[in-house]
Amino acid sequence: MYINLTQHCATEDQKACGVFDINDENKKLLVDCLNFNNIPDREEIEYKVEKIIEIAESEFPKDVEVKGAMIGGALWLMAPLARGLKQAGFTPFFAFSKRVVIETPFPDGSVKKEAVFKHMGFVEAF
Repeated sequence: MYINLTQHCATEDQKACGVFDINDENKKLLVDCLNFNNIPDREEIEYKVEKIIEIAESEFPKDVEVKGAMIGGALWLMAPLARGLKQAGFTPFFAFSKRVVIETPFPDGSVKKEAVFKHMGFVEAF
């Protein structure tokens, strides 16, 4: 089971792999923690990591022993967040997606290309 600690809703493929989204109130707090309007200092990053971990602990079912967390966001936040989650008993993962290009030909010879990102699995943050 994986808690979604990204600012995006889990895809149906991710949900089928055990990812669950957090409640709307915590989602607003999470999005605020994942976004930065100015260059952050260490203190701000550490504060936001603590808040994200608090959200994860409040949302994750208590009876589940193996706790995964799907993370993603600003690069300078991911390493401290991964370390903090590990210390709190979570295993942090990044989603791995494959870009699948769908081509649709038209009678006039033109082709419409669409890129669809297909969830393929997870890569553990270490």
